[in-house]
Amino acid sequence: MASFLESLCTLLSNPSLDFDTSLQVLSCLDSAFCECGSDDFLITQVLDFADLLHAETISVFGLPPLSVSYSELREQEKKVQNQSEQKLHAQHVTQLPTRPDAKQVLRIPKLSVEDFQSKFEDKEPVIITNAINHWPALVKWPDVQHLMNLFGYRTVPIEIGQLTSAEFARPKMPFYKFYDQYVLQMPHVLNDKPQGYLAYHRLLKQIRALDKETGPFPFLENRHIRSYNAWIGTAFTVTPLHYDWHLN
Repeated sequence: MASFLESLCTLLSNPSLDFDTSLQVLSCLDSAFCECGSDDFLITQVLDFADLLHAETISVFGLPPLSVSYSELREQEKKVQNQSEQKLHAQHVTQLPTRPDAKQVLRIPKLSVEDFQSKFEDKEPVIITNAINHWPALVKWPDVQHLMNLFGYRTVPIEIGQLTSAEFARPKMPFYKFYDQYVLQMPHVLNDKPQGYLAYHRLLKQIRALDKETGPFPFLENRHIRSYNAWIGTAFTVTPLHYDWHLN
């Protein structure tokens, strides 16, 4: 694999990595992960390598640099959220009109697997609330410092702009840069710039520590799921209406 070999060559030629070279090698490893396909053995080798290098990068260079100090993140998030809500309210943003025959989707807390299968599966949509309250992720993932410590320097694919727009692009960048530029600043709301969105990515496969912070989801038992994907975006991030042809 070209990306994996490139990572090894860079490491062998730079036994004492500087910051930029560390990010370069991590990017090569994450690209190699995307090239591995379904080869679990190769994926494990690549991710073991990437996990070790990321931990060493954190140890040597510290947490990823953000435009706001970690101690001020909560206040910045609240400030941006308030500003965005005020702007949208001033623009008189309204919901799309509903059809006369439209039916409201039910919200059911702690729906049993049996009721789901007998009443809803393959019949009608339902929103199941409180289904993942047992996941450690609900407590840990709101902590940005925790996420940065796990994979702040790792490279992830980002969608910039609307899928149907001329400026649409799919660049790759370290997660901390995506968070700083597109989540923390919300430029698509505050500055009328294209939205940034981590979409349809095997993040839990790439960052195995995140996967350990989730848990079982009984509604998917005995189902053939082609891939488990992650989406990360802010409020007011929009994806065009679409239909997925396989379970994911």
